[in-house]
Amino acid sequence: MHADGSTRLPVRVTTATLAAALALALTASVAKPKPDANAAPPAIDCEKLAARPMAPMSLESCRQMVAAQAAYQAGASDPAAVRPGDESMSCAQISAELAQQQVRPPDAAKAAEATAATNAFQAKSKEQQAEATATAVRQSAELKAAEAADRTVQVATGGIVQGGATRRVAEAQSKANQARGKEMYQEIAPLGQRMTNSVGDLAGDAGQQLAANPRLARLLKLANDKKCKGP
Repeated sequence: MHADGSTRLPVRVTTATLAAALALALTASVAKPKPDANAAPPAIDCEKLAARPMAPMSLESCRQMVAAQAAYQAGASDPAAVRPGDESMSCAQISAELAQQQVRPPDAAKAAEATAATNAFQAKSKEQQAEATATAVRQSAELKAAEAADRTVQVATGGIVQGGATRRVAEAQSKANQARGKEMYQEIAPLGQRMTNSVGDLAGDAGQQLAANPRLARLLKLANDKKCKGP
């Protein structure tokens, strides 16, 4: 740790925090990516986003992510952050220089909240996926039984009566699935918002560091462009 409280962090810590924050900021507001990968993403209307029913993030988290993204874009394109030979740097060279950057570690409480929020969201998501899979298996069996019943009726009546078991079962399943789908969304949406907000808090801190150190943003951009992976 340095006298100013900063430290040199492994590359994966820095890039993971920033990547998560920036990705969430984009996916929460942009439906389709721009064809030009180097173009700046469209502006995010945080007020409009936060005003949605069951909004994916709070107004403050949205603003923190927007600020972090702006700092990243500004730093990555800052002429003062460019060094001769940047474009020819290997991932190992980028990683080595990133490791030398003085970076304040994430706030312990914020990092703990982000971890807890992410774990809670993932656990609920896994639980709901298991439920959906089990429901699909059960409903498939129900439909097959209904189809068999309809065939029995058709055979018994020489095809005069078609039977309506399959239709009734399918309609009942559709109604039940729609109702359960709404319930599942109500269950997981608050967990998703908690997770996004916790990442927003980390993004705010990261954005301040990027604004103060454009070279860090430049290196992260180079690593992203070259699809480098942390150690």
